[in-house]
Amino acid sequence: MTAAVLTTLPQKITCSTVEIKVNFIKPVSAESKLIRCEARIIHIGRKLANVEGRIKGGNDELYAHGVSTCLIFKVG
Repeated sequence: MTAAVLTTLPQKITCSTVEIKVNFIKPVSAESKLIRCEARIIHIGRKLANVEGRIKGGNDELYAHGVSTCLIFKVG
């Protein structure tokens, strides 16, 4: 989820996770085969960003979902 926020920020601006909440729906195993992670930005402000994410299997079954808050700050 933090990576999704990072892709929207200009150079010399970064972010760090300050809060994360994840709900695990079912376990990932060798039989799960292909899984994918999706993230969608809910809101980006001057100092904080909110984002949600999902981990899904090949037939769109949900393995986990969560929300995160990221602190946005300048580096260097």
